[in-house]
Amino acid sequence: MAMLSAAVRELLTIEEVAKLVGLSAKTVGRCIDATEAKGAVRPFPGWKLLGRKKVTTRENLRAWIDDLPAA
Repeated sequence: MAMLSAAVRELLTIEEVAKLVGLSAKTVGRCIDATEAKGAVRPFPGWKLLGRKKVTTRENLRAWIDDLPAA
């Protein structure tokens, strides 16, 4: 049970990702739905449904950030 709790704590919601990267939840949602880069929207694959919430891992967030173009 403790192992499952630790795994769930590592999951991030759209709102949490938005706060961490300084984007709106709406923009993060557009990135999740995107199939190709267009302007500021970059595809952000790897999301799963947990109940009614979309969640991703911290590792997936790091990979997405690493793939963003340099500012």
